[in-house]
Amino acid sequence: MIFTIEQDTTVLIETLQSVAALIEQEIGGGKSVIEAGIMHQYERVRERYTNKYEDVLDKLNRSFFLSHRDTVGGTWYQAAPLLIKIKDDVAVLKSTISEKPINLLISSPDFSFLNDPNIKQIAESDFKELSKSLIQENWKCVLILCGGLIEAILLDVLKNNSALALVAKAAPKEPNLDKWKFNDIIDVAEELKIIGPDIERLSDTVRDYRNLIHPGKQIRSRLKVKPEESKIAFEVLNIVVRELS
Repeated sequence: MIFTIEQDTTVLIETLQSVAALIEQEIGGGKSVIEAGIMHQYERVRERYTNKYEDVLDKLNRSFFLSHRDTVGGTWYQAAPLLIKIKDDVAVLKSTISEKPINLLISSPDFSFLNDPNIKQIAESDFKELSKSLIQENWKCVLILCGGLIEAILLDVLKNNSALALVAKAAPKEPNLDKWKFNDIIDVAEELKIIGPDIERLSDTVRDYRNLIHPGKQIRSRLKVKPEESKIAFEVLNIVVRELS
């Protein structure tokens, strides 16, 4: 069978999505790392189409996803960052077979796990705005809204566990959790195992999303918003919601 460019791309997309499904299954089972076999499967899929899509897909750096090597010689990779990378590949490939902007499949998450009704209302409202920004590819708004949602969700959970949060090693001296910095919230949430270590790998731009709200601070900090960072922020938001809901 001879494939057209579009058919061939569709096959590649479906193959990548099947690999992504394997990783999602591992994450759904509570695992934060995956065995080398899944990574090798992803690499083989990419290598098969390297020549055709070398101008579209960037070079894969396996070491970026490395988690650890065990005592019997096994190699393990970080599940969440690899899943984000595969989904980014899929999004890029979809854009090559359509003249229309990438149409992200966005479904509103269930925020019923949030304890504070005010935070829940804000989260639902902000996610609607986030959906619009994603479709319009307004990446600065996407990053700001994702950062705010991640912060609000983690703050709600920490408030519900305030006794433990305040005595955590990563906790600042400030007793009012509402005054904590985003980095403090992330560090304490990870220490208490509310979230996995993958959130720790958020880029500085996402961590400092508040600076994007104030032009003066954005100029001084020299923060620049890239589409890739906004997409990663959106995937991280999905991971946070999935882990806590």
